[in-house]
Amino acid sequence: ELEWAVTRMVSDDPSKGLGQADDHEMLPQRLGRIFGVPEKDLFMVSSYFVPTQAGVDYLTELAGNGVQVTILTNSLEATDVAAVHAGYAKRRVPLLQSGITLYELKKVTSPAAFRDRGLTGSSASSLHAKTLSVDGRKIFIGSFNFDPRSARLNTEIRFVVESPRLAQNLPAAI
Repeated sequence: ELEWAVTRMVSDDPSKGLGQADDHEMLPQRLGRIFGVPEKDLFMVSSYFVPTQAGVDYLTELAGNGVQVTILTNSLEATDVAAVHAGYAKRRVPLLQSGITLYELKKVTSPAAFRDRGLTGSSASSLHAKTLSVDGRKIFIGSFNFDPRSARLNTEIRFVVESPRLAQNLPAAI
């Protein structure tokens, strides 16, 4: 069922790729201004989830304050970039110890998953979504991978959709 919702496009300044963008204009800081501090829950889907130590500290602080933090990312067997997974794997234990719920997408092994799928690609074995829901109010959808490269180097585009219905149903949709 279609739903009309206020949607805002947010894009990086191209000067970011040259290292000339102001820190306060980087996506993590902008997301903080757009979403505010989560009070109940944070649900994140990222194919290349590589939190820095500052990211781990932020997420564990949220969890310590009673925020239900849930993250879905690729498992090692499902990712197409093992080095990226290594950046995440070393942070896994502290995230789990703080009460954060982590899900890792398992590689799809059925022969039907690898048939030619036309415009959608040739494999269903890897997560490529990048989305975020905060407190069941708004949803973020875009190209940002929640990793240092997307935060500091790549120019990205994303949409913030003010739809409690979408934001509350994101976990069920995944």
